[in-house]
Amino acid sequence: MRSYIDSNEGRAVATHREVVAKYQRRQSASARDIEEIPGVLNVERRGIAEEEFGYFCKQYMPAIFTREFSPMHLRAIEKLSEVINHGGMFAYAMPRGTGKTSLAEAACLWGILTGKRRYIALVSATERHAQQSLVNIKRELSTNELILEDWPEVVYPIWALENIAARAMGQLYQGNPTYIVWTGEQLFLPCIPDSKAAGSVIEIRGLTGAIRGMKANLPGGRGSLRPELVILDDPQTDESARSNSQCDTREEIIQGTIMGLSGHEKEIAIAMPCTVMHRGDLAERFLDNEKKPEWNGERHKLVISFPKNEAMWEEYFRRRHNSIKEATKYYSENQVEMDDGAEVTWKECFTVKQISAVQYAMDLKARVGERAFWAEYQNDPLEDISDSEMATADEIANKTTRYLRGDVPENCQHLTAFVDVHKKILFYVVCGWVEDFTGYIVEYGTWPPVKRTYFSMRELDDLLLINYHGKGLDGAIYAGLGDLTEKLLTREWGSTRMKIEKCMIDANWRTALVKEFCRNSSLGTLLLPSHGRFIGADRKPLNEYRNHVGDRSGVNWRIPAPLNRGAGRHVIFDNNYWKSFINTGFLTPPGEKGCLQIHSGKDHRLFADHCTAEYFTETITKGRTVMQWAQRAGHDDNHWFDCLVGCAVGGAVQGCHTIDKIPIKRKKMTVRYF
Repeated sequence: MRSYIDSNEGRAVATHREVVAKYQRRQSASARDIEEIPGVLNVERRGIAEEEFGYFCKQYMPAIFTREFSPMHLRAIEKLSEVINHGGMFAYAMPRGTGKTSLAEAACLWGILTGKRRYIALVSATERHAQQSLVNIKRELSTNELILEDWPEVVYPIWALENIAARAMGQLYQGNPTYIVWTGEQLFLPCIPDSKAAGSVIEIRGLTGAIRGMKANLPGGRGSLRPELVILDDPQTDESARSNSQCDTREEIIQGTIMGLSGHEKEIAIAMPCTVMHRGDLAERFLDNEKKPEWNGERHKLVISFPKNEAMWEEYFRRRHNSIKEATKYYSENQVEMDDGAEVTWKECFTVKQISAVQYAMDLKARVGERAFWAEYQNDPLEDISDSEMATADEIANKTTRYLRGDVPENCQHLTAFVDVHKKILFYVVCGWVEDFTGYIVEYGTWPPVKRTYFSMRELDDLLLINYHGKGLDGAIYAGLGDLTEKLLTREWGSTRMKIEKCMIDANWRTALVKEFCRNSSLGTLLLPSHGRFIGADRKPLNEYRNHVGDRSGVNWRIPAPLNRGAGRHVIFDNNYWKSFINTGFLTPPGEKGCLQIHSGKDHRLFADHCTAEYFTETITKGRTVMQWAQRAGHDDNHWFDCLVGCAVGGAVQGCHTIDKIPIKRKKMTVRYF
């Protein structure tokens, strides 16, 4: 009897719970179901905005686009409209701070709200930059009352979330899910009947992130979407713009992965707002209409032409140094004369501190400096190469002898080598020298060997760690130095069966390790740790230092006695001098003393690029003239150039004779003032 009662009571409890649960589900669904979506408030305004992107920006985002558009902006708006409406690719460079990112974000909104594009990928140099753009877009969708008034079917469900992203998952409209996605990387617009933007997607990525295979499935088994429009907003960083290999990598991603995002059914549309930072950087490559005509590249400058009256502007800056108020008063009194010849792109571009766009541009130029101004605001970076004559990569690659790799010309009296130490790999060069410093590059390479003809160190694996598996970094470098020096120094080179007399190893990095290796090696008498030093025009030349007992020295090199430095014997040399010396050797024609040539039988393009990865400028301080060398923007790898310099220093240590002054031909220098 008791079990029967319990059973009935159990059924009654279960039935009650089901009833309560159903009621709660109905109540919950009712709470999650948004109210009826209001109609469009201003049909005429929306109709014009759907056709005119510029009108959309001004009408619906007046707090962002506060000033009148310049011809530069109107051109960018025209081209963005064309890309969104009809497809194609467009790269446009605008001065820093003139609103190109704001236009890009507005273009995403316009394209998605009007249904012109269903899936937009917003790609920036880094994912963090792309996330900020998505935050700005989401803020417009969730707070812009003008957009709510005229696109309620798109944004009313978003407003109903009340900035609580967790509500998106359960939101209903007329009993059906809206399928909103509202995350930091994706935005799926609500699926509302008769909405052109239903289920549309804006998704962000960093250019070097996981871009391949972007796709979104539509709800209800209605197929999938792939990106139709890509906004590539400033796709390079300051660091990547300076690196040739990083620019290569990013260019490959754009040309390959980005352009293939839409699949085979539809052609991708791409807009690339950008700023040129350095000659040959990523932006400049896509703006080059000769090399990439399909990108329709356009550059815009802040200043089209500069003022003619340089004397008055010099007086202006003299006064500005003392008082901005005094300088502005001087400018206002002489504005007609000071503005003569000046033409600016955006006449409304100035702050409360200036009274005209010309004054603003001149102040900006003085504040940020010539190099930054011409790059960031003119999209026309200054050349980062010297006006002095330098050997070109083609000249170096083609300046070969009849001797093959490993052969030593019969007139060579000395054979030297240099090893450049890095985390991933070791670079080396072997050179033969005549005592008058006529030189021959006998062999160059890497350890472990890289079999590719052209590569950058950045893209290589950690070959030392892989080759010497089980050892740490220091152990792998130590073992690599052992195997490489054994290979080089025990070998008999060429028909003359010469041996390397001196092998120098770069000790500027991992100094203690390199010196320990040289002390402990069975070939230690042939090894010499080296330290290249930047000796600028304002510093005392190595030749002027007084020798101590046991020191050895020559033209811009010194080997201090070990007791004088408390360490083993090593060589110090002036990088600036010896790099200029190598450059002169490449410029010297065959048959003349000091000519430098390279062995034949190989493609030397990569070696030549290493040897031209730096440039020099003539610097004069206190009557001393020095050719100061610096890394060329966009060229990471100069390692064989460093090795070649070290080989020359080794030749000097072994007795080759050089001179104090380097004869370098000069070209006329071009200087831009305004």
